[in-house]
Amino acid sequence: MPLHEPHYRAYLLRCWQEPPAQPGEAPAEWRFALEQVAQEPQRYGFNSLEAVFAFLQAALADQLNVEGLCISSGNSKLNV
Repeated sequence: MPLHEPHYRAYLLRCWQEPPAQPGEAPAEWRFALEQVAQEPQRYGFNSLEAVFAFLQAALADQLNVEGLCISSGNSKLNV
């Protein structure tokens, strides 16, 4: 296992719109899932695009400030 994480991050972003609760109603809000595709895949869920951007901004800032910091481990899900 390497001592330091690589100096890059790779994520897969999925976006989908929930179906309306009743036929004829407006579509529900958008949902987002961000999956880190690295040595240990991690998945995070979000209910807004702004939350996705805030997460990425924090994750990249942490990478610059603290080598090897993980926001969560394993296959956990974080709702922001």
